[in-house]
Amino acid sequence: MRRSLPMRGSRPPRRALAALVGLALAAALPALSGCAQTAEASAPLAIQADGGSIELDPSSPVNAVLVQASGVCSSTKPSGSLPTGAADALEAALATGGTLDIVTVEGTPESFGMQRLGSQAEDAGIRAEENEQTVAQLSQGIAAGGLAATTEEADVYGAVSLAGRELASASGEDSTELMVVACSMVATAGAVDFTDGMTLSSSPEDILAWLEDTGELVDLSAVDHLLVYYTGNVAGAQPALSNADVANLEAIWTAVLADGCGCPDVRFLSETPSESSLDVGELPDVTPVEVTDHGSYTPTDPEPGEVISLGVAEKISFVPDEASFADEQGARETLSALAAKLAEAGATIAIEGNTAGDDVPADHDRLVDLSTRRAQAVADVLVEEGFPAERIASVTGNGSAGGTYSEHVKDTDASGAQIPELAQRNRTVVVAVTHG
Repeated sequence: MRRSLPMRGSRPPRRALAALVGLALAAALPALSGCAQTAEASAPLAIQADGGSIELDPSSPVNAVLVQASGVCSSTKPSGSLPTGAADALEAALATGGTLDIVTVEGTPESFGMQRLGSQAEDAGIRAEENEQTVAQLSQGIAAGGLAATTEEADVYGAVSLAGRELASASGEDSTELMVVACSMVATAGAVDFTDGMTLSSSPEDILAWLEDTGELVDLSAVDHLLVYYTGNVAGAQPALSNADVANLEAIWTAVLADGCGCPDVRFLSETPSESSLDVGELPDVTPVEVTDHGSYTPTDPEPGEVISLGVAEKISFVPDEASFADEQGARETLSALAAKLAEAGATIAIEGNTAGDDVPADHDRLVDLSTRRAQAVADVLVEEGFPAERIASVTGNGSAGGTYSEHVKDTDASGAQIPELAQRNRTVVVAVTHG
């Protein structure tokens, strides 16, 4: 199903987007009729992605589609703004005379259709200012509920498939196609449905094989970059996902979108939804998906030389770019049990923190500092839970380099894109039993 972006004096059916976004767009930036306005060659374009960036050719058209569910679908936590990569992608499309579209993630995904909305001002500075203002208006309109769902359930795969078709139709010989998904990725309708035969703990290989067997795979090879934000950030009646569920959810969608559908660059970004006042309880229902019970962590009796890795399976993970635990209660339960075993054994320990890989050399010091603070967070809780502080021989951070007790596995592919399941293996704190 397709809607039209509102033009001057019109109102879109069923949406409040006209008052919030559409009329401002139409008044300030009339749609171009086949006339592309390219960016100044001296103005480089880039999509920011977790400390790195995707560099774009400012002389070539950028076509972008935002697959949007955050704040408009009751299974995804609302956000008060667009994720950074989405804003960058939309600005790039406007600046290069490319086309843009928004696709909703609801039981019946909808599209406005690819359109050119870039500023036609002759002055480069005015063009940039007007295009930036347009992105801000879009962000404000979406954050205010301008794309609120009108049908039940969330068809993530259907929305991504629709967005892929839109980008394929807009693709040119020298254009760049970007898809940005702002969604929990918890699907309850369509070919990938976690309420019907698939679960959050299903094998990615099994889901991919089923899609292949049923002929449900779509072609996303025309999409140069696919960025996913807010994976696992659920809302409404949907129970919170465990860290292991989120990791497997990323692995499932990597298998489907990259391996199955052929998208050459699929990335899951760590940015979380900003504060929002939207009430998802007023939106159509999305069936809750059953989360996996991973049980409690039970440490074994530690022995000298043993290296205990604390990751998602042990409920030790951290808020992106912070040293605070993503699951404070789960982490404390794990570390309390571990502290008791270590103290009982009279162990002396060394603690090392590690992060996923980063190909940006300038980020090395930042990652070492982050991993050190995370290791210290583990040490602090162990002491609070009864382990003697004097038996902690060292607390260090390795960043993404590996250390005395930690091995770093390569977690990027040939293009430099992060491989989620391998990156997750590197995001650990290890406790090495040096004596005991």
